[in-house]
Amino acid sequence: MSTSWDLLVELVRTNFKLKYKGSILGFVWVLLKPFFIFLLLYIVFANLLKIGGSYESSGKNAMYLLIGLIVYNYFSEGIIFGMNSILDKSNMILKVNFNRIIAVLSSLILAFINFLINSIIIAVVAVIVGVDITPVSFVYVLLLVLTMSVIILSISLFSSLLLIRLRDLTHIVELALQLVFYGSAVFYPISIVPDRWRFLIDYNPIAAIIDASRTALIDGEVARMSFAVSLLAVALLLLLVGIPFFNRSVKLVAEYI
Repeated sequence: MSTSWDLLVELVRTNFKLKYKGSILGFVWVLLKPFFIFLLLYIVFANLLKIGGSYESSGKNAMYLLIGLIVYNYFSEGIIFGMNSILDKSNMILKVNFNRIIAVLSSLILAFINFLINSIIIAVVAVIVGVDITPVSFVYVLLLVLTMSVIILSISLFSSLLLIRLRDLTHIVELALQLVFYGSAVFYPISIVPDRWRFLIDYNPIAAIIDASRTALIDGEVARMSFAVSLLAVALLLLLVGIPFFNRSVKLVAEYI
């Protein structure tokens, strides 16, 4: 157990160093990327679409957009990092005998670290605009983040192996993530979606997590609790199926690497 933990820590440290190797600003890009995307979307869409239309404060509108971007960015990075985790570490996998799930976890932890760093922006903006994040809201958001993390891990257990055989999966996933971005009400209020298309938002897990996170952090209310619990249960079930599938299938990937 100690050896596995040490290997996981070392892989996370190596992933972090390699990602920002040769970069002048280093991990500061973790903060700058979502900030500049936020700035662009806020300037372009804030007045046109009146994001977070129920809020009178421009500061709360900023939080509305920030939360959506940072939660989506965590999902997007987690899916991409997880999908590439086995392929990126193929040389190590062919030479060293270790539990391959550690390779997937190390990539997902890097995405989670980026998410924690990005969350600093939300905390700073909350202080500036006077939004009081209650303990109950904070705990509920932790549950939502846990749910998303399990979803990402479950998907990665399948996608990381599929990518070995189907390299086109990279382009397919990139397209799918773009559709998720536009279909998750990241930069527009759900209220502008016509009723006949509202189900696309209501039953979109990422949109639901983003909406519940916004309601909890900005309004201090716990929303979509039953949906969140059901989603976590489904994600855990998928994880229970994914782990044995991954452990069986990962032994066969060497011939495709």
